[in-house]
Amino acid sequence: MIENKKYFYWSIGIILVVIFLNLPYPHTRPLAETVLVSLNVPYRFFGGFHYVGIFSLLLVIISLFLLSNSLKKYRGRFVLIAFVVMMGGPVFLVSIYQQTVATGIHAVSYDRQASNCNFTIIDDETLVGSCKLPFVNHSRKPVEFTVEFYDRFRFEDDPQMLTLMNHHGLHEVTLSGKQRKTVYVETEIDISTLENHIWGGTANGVDIILKSGKSKREL
Repeated sequence: MIENKKYFYWSIGIILVVIFLNLPYPHTRPLAETVLVSLNVPYRFFGGFHYVGIFSLLLVIISLFLLSNSLKKYRGRFVLIAFVVMMGGPVFLVSIYQQTVATGIHAVSYDRQASNCNFTIIDDETLVGSCKLPFVNHSRKPVEFTVEFYDRFRFEDDPQMLTLMNHHGLHEVTLSGKQRKTVYVETEIDISTLENHIWGGTANGVDIILKSGKSKREL
């Protein structure tokens, strides 16, 4: 079935590299971007395009080309399987790691897509923010951590939104072993001293930072 072993082994190697580069761990961004950030290397072009994303796409195309040309039969099936593995592999591997080996906040998963924050003006000086944050502790041991809110894509002149939830400090969360818990956070914010502030609104896909001791995860 394998016509060109060299192409086949190269395709498998590149597939593994793609999966490794795009592991969304320990932060929500791909592992390759996390490494670049730690080295103070920009991971985006000025136009907003991500180096890692473009490089990964190029590797995907090359790996599928090599795989297709390495086989005699069932090329379409194996190319489709390889594509699915590269797309779903990173998330699957992180899930397996968190459920078997990880401890502390590294065993905590956060359903960012199901999270949201609502902001409502009470009067001229008070804004109330309420947030819903779904967590799962995959380890058997309880874990304690603090939650810090941040605005991932906020420009310098934009008013604060999610970071307003830190007005009274960070929020403490405790999860029992194997517990699935939706945490509700509510904060009254004094906006009388803010020159530029929001007048209400909703934010979905809430960006947070988990902290426990020296460990930190941006989710």
